[in-house]
Amino acid sequence: MRDRSLAVRVNSNESASTVLKFEVPQGSVLGPKIFIDYAENVSEIFSQHDLSQHLFADDMQCLCCGKPGEVPYMVTRIENCVAHVCTWCAAKRLQLNADKTEVLWFGSAANSRLLSADELNIRVGQTVVKPVTTVWNLGVLIDAELSMRDHVSRLAQTCFLHVRRLRSVRRQLGQDVTEQLVCALVLSRLD
Repeated sequence: MRDRSLAVRVNSNESASTVLKFEVPQGSVLGPKIFIDYAENVSEIFSQHDLSQHLFADDMQCLCCGKPGEVPYMVTRIENCVAHVCTWCAAKRLQLNADKTEVLWFGSAANSRLLSADELNIRVGQTVVKPVTTVWNLGVLIDAELSMRDHVSRLAQTCFLHVRRLRSVRRQLGQDVTEQLVCALVLSRLD
């Protein structure tokens, strides 16, 4: 790393520029914290568009609530916010990846049937993002009805897989080691 410097700006105040002598390796525990410091003001964009948000490291989620009849208005608000975030990203030398962008509409099955699939799409730049039925969120598989069926099913499959594997080798492992592996591989997932 050569010829890199750092300055911190808070509102209109900016610190003196300092030459960087060291860098933070990718995957470091400091990485998310430094990125949050770098990207913290993106939350103001969501507030300007009257959307709630969740920010975690380099992951941004926006939330919008309304009734089925308000979907076109919500889509417009979300698309305007996403366009604003894209502009913000470009100014920060970041890029919003439309291919990794997901849209999930929450609601009851009855309300979901009132909506046409085409009106639920969100445009991110030139890309049209179609709604999905489930998303991973911090290790939890969330579905549109918040039923947790998909998450519980996948969790049960994984746990049974580990139990079956342990069953075939438990005699060679002994009681103590088998119990430790059950705790590590099965019970930890259920907790």
